[in-house]
Amino acid sequence: MSIYLPFAIPVVAILYVLCLEFFVVRPQVRKNQGNEKAIRKVVIRDYMLGVSRSNFLTIVVALSAVLIAFNSVKISVQEGEATRLHNQLSVKPHLNISYFANDRGAGFVANSTGLGPAIVKWAGVWIDGKPISSWKEIESTLDLPKDGYDGIYINPYPGIIFRPGDAGTLYSVKEKEDIDFLDKNYGRIKINLCYCSFYSEVDDKQCWQTSNFFNEIRDVCSEKPEIIFPIQ
Repeated sequence: MSIYLPFAIPVVAILYVLCLEFFVVRPQVRKNQGNEKAIRKVVIRDYMLGVSRSNFLTIVVALSAVLIAFNSVKISVQEGEATRLHNQLSVKPHLNISYFANDRGAGFVANSTGLGPAIVKWAGVWIDGKPISSWKEIESTLDLPKDGYDGIYINPYPGIIFRPGDAGTLYSVKEKEDIDFLDKNYGRIKINLCYCSFYSEVDDKQCWQTSNFFNEIRDVCSEKPEIIFPIQ
């Protein structure tokens, strides 16, 4: 509040002069049809230099109190916004999707490395630019060499929560032939996830989009896929 005090007196003085002009001088000019300059001199003499000096000081004090109260409210609002932002940042989620391959398997994993839980809003999966509706379509679309489906996966349905530190395997294979094949063709698979924080119900900017196709987290989830994955 002390930051604003040096500006209070000149601002109040200007406001007081404007009040005299609009609420004293001009009404008297209209009422008496007199000389505007002469009336203004009388007003300045009576309200600022002599007769009503006590009234002047009273008004200045009152206006100063109003100005300080206004600044107090402004500071309270700013502190409230800062607190709300701090609370949002303290539980901000962060998801990233990455590909892995080793002797035990190959596939895609979603890592939750944020401070708060990530709530899935929607997911989209494409192979060669064409949307698919389930993980089992990967076998037929990519023509995995191993006979029979042996993929390990989780379905990122809307509402699924990734807690901080969680690492969820979105899709993986474990047979050597499929591992080798997926390791050569994983670039054909695109996975996008839109996830939100607990504050998304009151702030639509608390949702983000992650993908194995781009490294940065995007602050937009409005570009929904044509097919929400997986189809229930």
